[in-house]
Amino acid sequence: MNRGTINALRCGLVALLLGLLVVQALMLPAIAADYAVEAPEIAYLRWPYLVASIIVVACVQFAVLCVWRLLGFVREGSIFSARAFTWVNRIIGATVVATVLVVAMNAYLTAINMIPPGLFILLGGAAVGGLCLALLLVVMRALLVRATELESDLSEVI
Repeated sequence: MNRGTINALRCGLVALLLGLLVVQALMLPAIAADYAVEAPEIAYLRWPYLVASIIVVACVQFAVLCVWRLLGFVREGSIFSARAFTWVNRIIGATVVATVLVVAMNAYLTAINMIPPGLFILLGGAAVGGLCLALLLVVMRALLVRATELESDLSEVI
């Protein structure tokens, strides 16, 4: 991968991180406050759900930072190393944590019968998407492991 592509991707990651910071700092608190006013019977969930939502966004931010580090490995030409596995595992972990939080929020709101249909669909889609992403990352990690083994074998031959 050439340096221009890596730099372009890093610019995109910076934009994504800045957008996620805006979501965490401004949008999520505003949405939580609006829901507390619109549905006073579940206003007690404002703070727990706000914290959980901020943690979900923080998991995405953490995964983006891990991708940043993996891009460093690509630039250095050392992506096929055991050090890269740690960063991929961290991305998988962050994805799993975020998905579990989304499922828990959806399940609780469904259990108390206080979830609007649109939010149910949104959280359900986020849960399915998070699960699929985590499974895809596990497959990609296995491919990275195999590619690392093959590169090691090839370097021994040469």
